[in-house]
Amino acid sequence: MVLLAFAPPALAVNVVFRCDRADTGSLLPCQVRLVPYDYTKAVLQAHPDQALEIPPGHYEIRAGSPGFALATNVSYTSTEIPPDSPPHRVRLSLVPGGTVHVDPSAVQSPGAVQLLSFATGKTDVLFVDREREIPMPLGKFIAVGLSSPGKFLGITTVLQIQQGQKTVVTAFAKPTPGRSNVLVRGDYVGGSASDPKDVVTALLSSHSEKFEPAGSTNAASGSHYSVFYDVPRGLTKIEVNSKHWRGTQLDLTLSEAFMFKDDLTLVPKPSLTVRPVIVSGDRPEKWRVQLYSCKEIEFGPGSSLWPSLETCLSERVIEGSGSDVVAPALDAKWYFVVVELRGQRVGKQVDLRSGQDRTEDFEFKRRRVFGVVREGDQGVVAGLKFENYDTGERADDVTSGPDGSYEAILWQSGMYRVEIRAQDDSEAQAAVYQLPVGDEESVRRDFTIPSGRVAVTVLKESTRDPILGASLGFLLGGASEERKTDELGKATLPPLPPGKLRLIVQADGYQRKDQTFDVLDSKAIQRWNVLLKPLDDGHSFTAILPSGSPATSATVLWKLDANGAFQFRQECDSSGTCRFAERPSEGETLFLVHRQAGLTVISAGTAFRDSEVRLLPRGGPLILNVRRGEESQGAVLSARVVLASVVVPPYALETVANLVGETFRLYLHPGVEQSIVIAGLPAGTSLGVIVSSAAVGSGQYREVRPAAIQLPLQGALEVSVP
Repeated sequence: MVLLAFAPPALAVNVVFRCDRADTGSLLPCQVRLVPYDYTKAVLQAHPDQALEIPPGHYEIRAGSPGFALATNVSYTSTEIPPDSPPHRVRLSLVPGGTVHVDPSAVQSPGAVQLLSFATGKTDVLFVDREREIPMPLGKFIAVGLSSPGKFLGITTVLQIQQGQKTVVTAFAKPTPGRSNVLVRGDYVGGSASDPKDVVTALLSSHSEKFEPAGSTNAASGSHYSVFYDVPRGLTKIEVNSKHWRGTQLDLTLSEAFMFKDDLTLVPKPSLTVRPVIVSGDRPEKWRVQLYSCKEIEFGPGSSLWPSLETCLSERVIEGSGSDVVAPALDAKWYFVVVELRGQRVGKQVDLRSGQDRTEDFEFKRRRVFGVVREGDQGVVAGLKFENYDTGERADDVTSGPDGSYEAILWQSGMYRVEIRAQDDSEAQAAVYQLPVGDEESVRRDFTIPSGRVAVTVLKESTRDPILGASLGFLLGGASEERKTDELGKATLPPLPPGKLRLIVQADGYQRKDQTFDVLDSKAIQRWNVLLKPLDDGHSFTAILPSGSPATSATVLWKLDANGAFQFRQECDSSGTCRFAERPSEGETLFLVHRQAGLTVISAGTAFRDSEVRLLPRGGPLILNVRRGEESQGAVLSARVVLASVVVPPYALETVANLVGETFRLYLHPGVEQSIVIAGLPAGTSLGVIVSSAAVGSGQYREVRPAAIQLPLQGALEVSVP
């Protein structure tokens, strides 16, 4: 006899659903639907506290009660179980919400609608031929219309879910040609958005420009944020930031009409805790902290070398009291931090590029400097000024007594410049000294005022005309000193000790002169004349503005490489003199750029032969409206200019625009409806323009002949590309 064993058939699982309020736990009457991921299966309808047989498969649970909905959709997987298994109980917690109803006429059946929540990033898909309504939690969302093959139909504007209300989607806005709708969503890592004014912005950048698109919509909820933009296609990067949070940067190519990005996180911006340390003396009630952003200060973390604060940007001033003060939400970069206390300042560099919070101590220590000021063998009454070379900090001025004794209080270590002027000789220049100060609490330093008095006159050698603004450099006490000549070409030097003095004299447009003089031990004024020769070495010329004044700090560019970028650059000085260490060849083309003039193109031979180049007047930007033909629809286009029979390529035009500080756009991406903008061109001069493929410089193009254009134009120039 053969016995056959038969396993019982697998059955659908029995499930009992219950709904309650997430905040109170009280039961709610609700409707529960199970939407199968398999499109061929039917949507199941469940009733609370009643068992529902669910065939094996994967489902998404949707539940709602009047005024309530699931905060996040729940996935459910039904598996085969034995027939005697007890029912599986599922508890669903609901939060305040409403419903979304889709008009079937808005989507071509069997199309679908994708619902994207701003607050949670939740994505729900409604298949209109099977269901038209879905419960949604409170907040903002957009709806994306899709046809059955997954084709993008359009989006709605930003919609607001209100409690107990039905929001109806009746139509979708068709995408604008050449633009993309982008929803960017992410998380606040390590915190939540508590400040409603802390708006998240996404900085999008293309090939040659960065911008924050207008018309964006922002939403923040707890630990999540969302931003929605309507932007041109072809953008390559997106960077998310806010006032108190710093984000990540993501490479992005906007080639679709709609894109959703959900992986850009925000982390708190670093904070800096500043603590003044008082080594001697009582702690003051109040003090001040200034944070500077400087481009070139990377001497090393904690360095006390001071940058030129005139070139830095003061980003924040904080009034402090007590033991410390916190500067929150700083950008992750270098800062120079200055703490001011009782009129004294201590500063150092702080590196926040790691994004980590830091605490820095700033030490204030009282240092006593004392001694005697003498003139010859006698103590004299004199005024003393102390200035720190590193920080520029000045101590309180002091006056020595009748016996020459003095005492000064300094708060910083380092090298000090000391100026001393005898009270009975107020017309004389102050004597200058160097004073090193370390960490000692008391330092003695005696000073003797030198007897040498010198006046220098700088003249043009050929005519004996005085030279205004000539620089006289010399060493005094191991430190470099400089004086400038007045309108009579004269400069008075500080009291000098007897001996040799090397004097280096320089002036714009003149040859440098290095001359040594003897300083006599006498109070009588010694008068020295220095004669300078005009600079005429064949390696320079003068740039003149259209107004006739010197083109101060003009820029000369020359020699284009294979990519169309300039290889060499020379700055002209304050008198407009353009001096070259190595003279360009006669046939080399020079490009002269100045903010108050237009691009001037001239041969090197002509410039050096005439020794003077008058720049062309400024003509304003050239705006090109480009009409694309069928062949150029998928190409990136760029612009070149023909000026004085010389072709100026895009990279060179970009350099010119940056030097004159004007907005420009030299590349045009496919599908982007913008104009090409060329900056820095001259007025009153015939020029031509070429628009072609950026990938192939000699590609097809329409050329506007040089005689046809002369700036300024009344409107934009129309250019056609095949």
